[in-house]
Amino acid sequence: MIKVQYYASDGTGVTASNAAGNIIVVSVVNYPALPIAPLFGRAFHYLVNVAAVDKVEPFPGSPPLRTLP
Repeated sequence: MIKVQYYASDGTGVTASNAAGNIIVVSVVNYPALPIAPLFGRAFHYLVNVAAVDKVEPFPGSPPLRTLP
């Protein structure tokens, strides 16, 4: 249910690298959840989908990122 994908910083698409400058997307898909207080006396199952996006930053002290022409 947990999915981690990296995208190249130059916009070329999915990559397997977690190199500095790349974009990381962490998502949880179809996680089954029950509400705390059931509605109308019945507990309905909900499927939860969430995602978070961040930029992979370089380690402190490493050289600056290259810029593409």
